[in-house]
Amino acid sequence: MFPRHIAAHKRGKQEQKHIIGLIADVHVDHDTRQQGYAQAHRKHRYAQTRQRFCPFLGFPAHGGRKRQRPKYRKIDLFRQIQAAIASLYYDQRITPVFIFDEIHMASTAILEDLRMLFNFSMDSVNPFIIVLAGQPLIRNKLSLSMCTPIRQRIAAKYTMKGLTMKETSEYLHSRMALSGVTRQIFSEQAVSSIHSLSKGFPRNINNLAINALLYCVSKKLDIADEEAVLQADLELVS
Repeated sequence: MFPRHIAAHKRGKQEQKHIIGLIADVHVDHDTRQQGYAQAHRKHRYAQTRQRFCPFLGFPAHGGRKRQRPKYRKIDLFRQIQAAIASLYYDQRITPVFIFDEIHMASTAILEDLRMLFNFSMDSVNPFIIVLAGQPLIRNKLSLSMCTPIRQRIAAKYTMKGLTMKETSEYLHSRMALSGVTRQIFSEQAVSSIHSLSKGFPRNINNLAINALLYCVSKKLDIADEEAVLQADLELVS
């Protein structure tokens, strides 16, 4: 879904640095992109944290796996987490991927804790991959001198853009197909208008498409044309 990001990650892997910065505008549905990132790496035996890591920290275990209670003191908890990561990497040959969403809302203290937590074996082997996902505000926070250590460890940065015209058309078609619609609902002019007004951001595309369909229902139209999209846009900005 984002080949430049994957290529940059591969370069980071060669450098033995496994922190990736994923920046998206507030209108971008970055959850979908994160899922795409995880799916792209499944064949390389990367583990999902929710399934493999949380049972160790006391969450409900899967498959009858015995779980351990998290330590109380921070330093002991950090060592416990590091031991779990090392076990996954060295014993099970699985590289865990940690995705921290909305990272722009994290305080500098939390960022420092992340640096300390994932700082073991930093100069030799990294038994993990970290994805820091957030809005552009994270750039300002990482530019602070106190965040220099973690900023220097980011091997790849990827700024998510809006969808292209072709991707917007495919996105609309896939959404309609999931709802059971097989025929064309949006005209080519409507798709072009949706792409132009939404700037390719999925959330904006969704809002325009839904309101355009509601307009068509009120007017008893079979096809959503450019006029329906323009009326939808007026409804959204009013």
